[in-house]
Amino acid sequence: MLEEMIVSFIEKRKKIFGAIIGFIIAILLVQYGILATIFIIVVTCIGYKIGDSTIIKRVKKKIIEKLQD
Repeated sequence: MLEEMIVSFIEKRKKIFGAIIGFIIAILLVQYGILATIFIIVVTCIGYKIGDSTIIKRVKKKIIEKLQD
């Protein structure tokens, strides 16, 4: 029974993840309004990009190049 539930969860993980994201956005819209929600989403996306290791490596590389010039 548990094994079937885990397999079902793995197969439907994109749908479940989408539902959770939609629910969070709906709560933000109701609680804070459209502009605050857009701001929260934009800042979250920027934080995700900053936390991405490939972007950090590129930024470090560019900083080192600028300092060597």
